[in-house]
Amino acid sequence: MPVEKDPNRQHENPLGTDGIPFIEFSAVDTGPIATLLEKCGFAHIANHRHHSVQLWRQGEMDVLLNDDPKTYGVNFAKLHGPCISAISFRIADEDQSCAAAAANGIVYYEGDRGVLTVGAPAMDGIGHSLLYLMTRETETRIKSDEFIPLEGDTLPEVPGAGFRLIDHLTHNVRAGNMERWAAFYRDAFNFREVFYLDTKGQSTGLRTRAMKSPCNRICIPVNEPTDEKSQIQEYIDQYKGEGVQHLAFLSDDLNDSVERISENGIPLMEIPDSYYDQIEGRMPGHGQDVARLRSNGILIDGDRDDNGDWTILLQLFSKNLIGPIFFEFIERRGNEGFGNNNAKALFEAIERDQIKRGVVQAS
Repeated sequence: MPVEKDPNRQHENPLGTDGIPFIEFSAVDTGPIATLLEKCGFAHIANHRHHSVQLWRQGEMDVLLNDDPKTYGVNFAKLHGPCISAISFRIADEDQSCAAAAANGIVYYEGDRGVLTVGAPAMDGIGHSLLYLMTRETETRIKSDEFIPLEGDTLPEVPGAGFRLIDHLTHNVRAGNMERWAAFYRDAFNFREVFYLDTKGQSTGLRTRAMKSPCNRICIPVNEPTDEKSQIQEYIDQYKGEGVQHLAFLSDDLNDSVERISENGIPLMEIPDSYYDQIEGRMPGHGQDVARLRSNGILIDGDRDDNGDWTILLQLFSKNLIGPIFFEFIERRGNEGFGNNNAKALFEAIERDQIKRGVVQAS
């Protein structure tokens, strides 16, 4: 069943959500994550004035890389391993947003487990990672006052490998918690449900409920396992708790972006060759270069619009890169879905890897 929602609030944006200012990675040793970000097209552009925190950028995406032992992020990483220790929402009014979140059972972080990385209010988020809430003015102040550019006086633009936005980020939660987190984003920020999936492979299963902000710039699919050997449960066991499973980076030319990161050695999920033999039968007249998709391991999905033309979604996934965390790479040509027809192919590819590693038994 979908999360219940008041239809009168469907398109309202009461807190003025407007995208994701930054994502924070934390680790005792951030060297491997820095290498990974560079291979994905990010560039190190600034350092924090007071903490051992780097600012990396590509397109409109900013990433903080934190190895400062005084901070909450590194203390969080000591429990979970290298991780995504914080996400952030850009909002219109910090006080109103914090009050709305608090009214839905989420509390301010009080500083008892290390200092905050940046000067903005933070809430207790998924798996006790942090959720920063900041206005555009606060974001500008943080980046101008708290960070020192490596070159010049301003923070540069970085085209990188052609990825420009965080399309979505997922939460993996324990069985029974999917509804709780979907309802939190609905009630506190007026997110709406845009996708639901309940799927099974040979031996395991998962459920997903994707929630999207009223500004359409923040999307969070929430995954829960349906059995103890599910890939979602494996993440929770390895990560020692709930958390962010993957980030999806949006490109306007996915083939070109993927060819760049493949040259840099990013390990990508292997897709069965038979998948590409079935594309034309599944999507006749789609107009895409299947040979290039096959060469790059890119999945394709789509729907016909009101004129009968295909809207196209292209996507592919890395293997696990930071503990159990991986990246997705995506291009949208008028399609706002999540690859419904690809989800089973991806799920089965991950399950084959689990079988190969002995995590689950083939049925």
